[in-house]
Amino acid sequence: MTPTPTTTASPEASPGCRTKTLVAAETTATTALANTNATRWIDFDVVEHTREDFGQDKRGRPNTGTRYRKTITTSFSIRWRTNETLIAREAASDGCIPLISNDTLLDDAELALLVQALIERHLRAAMAHAGLTQPSLYPEDCSCAAPTTTRILEIFTGLARHHLRNADGQPVQTFQPELNDLQTQVLELLDIPTSLYTQTP
Repeated sequence: MTPTPTTTASPEASPGCRTKTLVAAETTATTALANTNATRWIDFDVVEHTREDFGQDKRGRPNTGTRYRKTITTSFSIRWRTNETLIAREAASDGCIPLISNDTLLDDAELALLVQALIERHLRAAMAHAGLTQPSLYPEDCSCAAPTTTRILEIFTGLARHHLRNADGQPVQTFQPELNDLQTQVLELLDIPTSLYTQTP
């Protein structure tokens, strides 16, 4: 696992902060991860901070006889890190959907190969119909007359819709993915509406 630490809470406790203990900070962080279904992807540590302040024991103008008292303030911050190994493994199957077949003799591998062949055949037929002999589907504008399913899916790697929510979990704004020209072209060839990617379900 490659740790990516960062601090998500300031060590300076605000006057209205209700997280007064280490246990409360851990509970708050755990609850936040559970509410966003991110527990398996993110690990965290609670870091305790202490600050010493000195103030006059009594009000008034200070003098040689003024007594001072020390106040210790404790606050907490969250240091989190992402589980990159698990994220990479789950990203490999991101977007996969279950398939139903009435052929009970097909195993999972054979069914996957069948779907792969159907995608490739559909795209190549659409290319021929549109007069596209070698579209630039590979890096550095390298053309390919017979694109594979692996390359077709790679084109959409990293494409995601992001939802911004407030502290109560209510949606504030949705950031739609931006399709590039190549992604748009492939979707059109596969007869997949681009609105599936650019509109909120």
